[in-house]
Amino acid sequence: MSLFQAASQKLPGAKNAEGKLLTDGFLDVCQVVVPVIDQFGSGLALVKNDISNNIERLRTRYLTSPVQFELLFSIIDEEVARNDHSHGKSCTKGLLWLKRALEFMLAIMKRLLDEPAASMSDVVYETYHATLHQWHGFI
Repeated sequence: MSLFQAASQKLPGAKNAEGKLLTDGFLDVCQVVVPVIDQFGSGLALVKNDISNNIERLRTRYLTSPVQFELLFSIIDEEVARNDHSHGKSCTKGLLWLKRALEFMLAIMKRLLDEPAASMSDVVYETYHATLHQWHGFI
């Protein structure tokens, strides 16, 4: 089964009938991206680890109360209500960085499709500066 087939099979489980993100289904779809990152080589291991760790952080919180946290944003709402959303280990920050890392990977893939002759190092460097650099400057 191809990656796209796997992702396509998981997509219907990511939202409920009202179009709200279901925590477990959303995280299952995000997990499909992890093996794709492996195909880009060890240079993106940090991004892969970040995505994996944030998926795990959110899934661990979800599993503490699957009914309460059925909807993804209920985790965030609960943290905000407890004023526990702004520290680095919060699920709120985890979801934010998961989103940013996925956007980074999407931009890399789009750029490689648009410019197949571009060097991987140039694509990663330029994409990093266009997406993640504003949030941290380690490259």
